[in-house]
Amino acid sequence: MTEQIRPEVLTAALWLSLHRDECPNPIIPFVRKRFSLTALEAITALKQGRILARSVNTGDQCNER
Repeated sequence: MTEQIRPEVLTAALWLSLHRDECPNPIIPFVRKRFSLTALEAITALKQGRILARSVNTGDQCNER
């Protein structure tokens, strides 16, 4: 079974990938309130945001050899 991610979660993930260092602690309540997410969706957004930030920082190396 494939789980779909709501657009709000993806929006939060993108925002977090760019602005994570600007977020106050605790971050889960902040993300939930800012993007109207459930706790699980906020966690998913954080995970996806971390993946996005890592891919931006390391660059897409799929075509490099």
